Amino acid sequence: MIKKYIALFLIPLLLVGCNRDKALTGTREAIQGITYTDMEVVPTSNVVISTNSSPKLKNNLKILWKRSIGRKPIISNLVMDNNNLYIMDSNGNLCCINKNSGKILYKRFITNPPQLHSFCSAISINNGIIYIGTNTNEVIAFNTNTEKILWNKKFNNAIKGAPGCFKDKVIVNTINNITYALNKKTGEIIWNYSSEEEPLAFLSSNAPVLYNNSIILMYSSGDIVSLDLTTGKVNWQELLIPNYMYSSGANFLQSVVNPIIIGSKVLISNVSSMMVLLDAEFGTKVWEKKIGTISNPVIVNNRWVLVIADNNVLCININNGNIQWKLDLKKLFKKNKNYNDCPWYGPLLINNQLWVFSGNADVLKLNLSNGRVIEQQYIHHVMHTDTPTIDNHKMFAQVRGNIYALQ
Repeated sequence: MIKKYIALFLIPLLLVGCNRDKALTGTREAIQGITYTDMEVVPTSNVVISTNSSPKLKNNLKILWKRSIGRKPIISNLVMDNNNLYIMDSNGNLCCINKNSGKILYKRFITNPPQLHSFCSAISINNGIIYIGTNTNEVIAFNTNTEKILWNKKFNNAIKGAPGCFKDKVIVNTINNITYALNKKTGEIIWNYSSEEEPLAFLSSNAPVLYNNSIILMYSSGDIVSLDLTTGKVNWQELLIPNYMYSSGANFLQSVVNPIIIGSKVLISNVSSMMVLLDAEFGTKVWEKKIGTISNPVIVNNRWVLVIADNNVLCININNGNIQWKLDLKKLFKKNKNYNDCPWYGPLLINNQLWVFSGNADVLKLNLSNGRVIEQQYIHHVMHTDTPTIDNHKMFAQVRGNIYALQ
């Protein structure tokens, strides 16, 4: 039973103060030769970024509003449309929150949460419909306009990650590494594909990507597959070292990094010290490197892969996989008694420069061309930092039972 409820969800826990207009930056002994400044943040998940179009936020981030949606930790990721934020609370309610004011517009009960409230559901949104994958073995479609459940589908196993919507289908992964294609309007199963079930159960799952009329997925078993979206037929199949063979010891809380489409290629990486660039149509390898990561890389101008791997920030040439430059974070902070091999998150592309975050609240600003540290910051009360959600000129972070809007 424990296996069914072990979950991964790296929530962006940017823990900040509660006072309006309170600055988030603090003080900490600086690295020699590095200055302190305020921070600008932009998210970069599994998308290709042009450094000429990097969004901006104001310097000196301040709290615009804070909204509590329960005393217990939130159990899902945060999604948004043009006007509102949506998130599942620890009681199984879907909360709709106005992005500008922080006002809760409505709460709708969706499903009973698992007994262990800290284990989460995962949600996605497409054209006003929220698709919810639960650890109680259900996929639920909810209409944000009518505030009603359109359909729900019960499975024999817990759902891994958020359902993905592609054309007329919803793609769902279960804990035993089976992928289902559901009818977008009814929730009925159209086809399914089974990958190898790993000996350890992961509720984390990457988001499939669409290339032409095929979806490309990677499973925690190490299986990489391109499936025809219409029929579920296998176009090609490859194999990486599975996540549960990670050299530092298998961990139920290891993530599976999302595939990234780069032109006619697809970049895939996992925590098992492997990164590979494949031809998206035929699955042939362009290159493969012993580089593992727990967070999504940033692709800059279709030329460079920026990624955090084994306490290093790496800049990788997309064409051949060679490392352009490397910053050793462990060596950089070797004199910091509080470091203790803490995890690092990011990177984020911020106004043509790179930012990385540590679990000890350190924030580094790097030169994009050579990896040199330009500035160092410290953010008050950060317990865990991962990519926040950005919309226009606001940043949204969730902390335990609270949502913060920052600018």
